Amino acid sequence: LMVLAVDDEADTRELLISILQIHGAEVKAVGSADEALRLLERWQPDILISDIGMPGKSGYDLIQQVRDLSPEKGGDIPAIALTAYSK
Repeated sequence: LMVLAVDDEADTRELLISILQIHGAEVKAVGSADEALRLLERWQPDILISDIGMPGKSGYDLIQQVRDLSPEKGGDIPAIALTAYSK
């Protein structure tokens, strides 16, 4: 399973990488929506995991931009929203 993880917090990226690799996934992790979009130009993961509350482009913005891509470029990749927000 190839996973693209997107989170602006380095500690969270490292945690995601560790957990997913322990379970056999190939993981690439980036710190912003823009980095994720650039990576998707050359690598097609099986799933996208994205933080929602990132500065600049949010995870919602990222997923919308991914959905605007053609299926061949990753537009139909399954996506999971991740957040630490709570009330």
